Amino acid sequence: MPNRNKKQPVSVKKLLLILIGSAAGLAVLIIGGTYAWARIARADREREEALRTERAQGDAARWVQEKYGFTPEITDVTLEKNGSLFDADYTGNAVVWVSDGKENFRVRVGDDDAHCGDDYQKQEITDALLQEVNRILPGGETVSAWFSDLGETGCYFHEKYTGGNLRSLLAEHENMRFVVGYVNTDFADAPDFPLLRECKVFTELYSFDSAHHLQQAKERLGWFEGAQWAAVLTGGCYVRQDGSEPFTYHLTDYDDFRIMYTDSETAAPGTEPAPPVVTADNGREIVARFREEQPRTDLAEGNTRGWKVVADKHAYYLFYPVPEGGEQPLHFEAVIEAESASEQILRYHRNMYRYGDYYVLECSSYPIQRIAVIEGAQT
Repeated sequence: MPNRNKKQPVSVKKLLLILIGSAAGLAVLIIGGTYAWARIARADREREEALRTERAQGDAARWVQEKYGFTPEITDVTLEKNGSLFDADYTGNAVVWVSDGKENFRVRVGDDDAHCGDDYQKQEITDALLQEVNRILPGGETVSAWFSDLGETGCYFHEKYTGGNLRSLLAEHENMRFVVGYVNTDFADAPDFPLLRECKVFTELYSFDSAHHLQQAKERLGWFEGAQWAAVLTGGCYVRQDGSEPFTYHLTDYDDFRIMYTDSETAAPGTEPAPPVVTADNGREIVARFREEQPRTDLAEGNTRGWKVVADKHAYYLFYPVPEGGEQPLHFEAVIEAESASEQILRYHRNMYRYGDYYVLECSSYPIQRIAVIEGAQT
């Protein structure tokens, strides 16, 4: 008689179902636990951010009240972080956007008072710096003023400007760049600017050929680079710690455009590089070849002109004049063919941007380039 109490062996199929069910249950527990942990972590992060934001707002308001005697309106707060997107830690510093009812400015606050400052008086300080320049060489106008804190971007002054403490305010910053524009001014005498040198203010003076072009430079936002405006400049002067140094940009005219070298290493001492060898070329052929190799490139149609320029290992700028009369195009485009040192032909496409009365193209230092400029390109 068989033993009815003897256990029957579990089938392989039933065992697999048990294992699958267990794994699924474990996965649900893990996912659920992870989701709950993520929600808690996110909630903790949001609470921390809210507390830090509130503290930054209070610190900024107190800073302005104690320094300037009024309570500002808070408009925005950015908390500074270190690390990557998902594991970033707060540094304890923040930038707070505030307003005095008329002007908006920024206040930087931190755990350490040494990190605090604001840019409320930046224009006053810039005007005082310009006044110092004009005291020695009258007629200058501010084109660009850039201040940077130690290790920080932006302009945050700790000390309050009172009218007689410009030197100590400038001493707060390690990186300063000041660009001043003049009209038809000769810098040959290279005047000395003791305050600028002693405070390490990297200063550049530029002489424009007209007040109109100087005004255009002042109105164009962004980093000012003298070479981009060379076609409308008559000279310049660098002010460094060891003194002042005048300089002149040398441009070569060809047809209706101009070329300027930016590298004279191969020229004999005391001489300028030989002018480039420029020959007319078929601009449409250059563009057609580029489109054939890179068919997905979005190039607008337009009137095309081309040139072949032998650059002899010099980098240079090409200045193409803005057409006279009619509706001004939004921008110009250029297709460039360059022969590299390995004799490989490189082709690339660039937009050209307006500086004064010229569209400007900065070319790389390859021995030979063919350039096609497309007029009237549309975005």
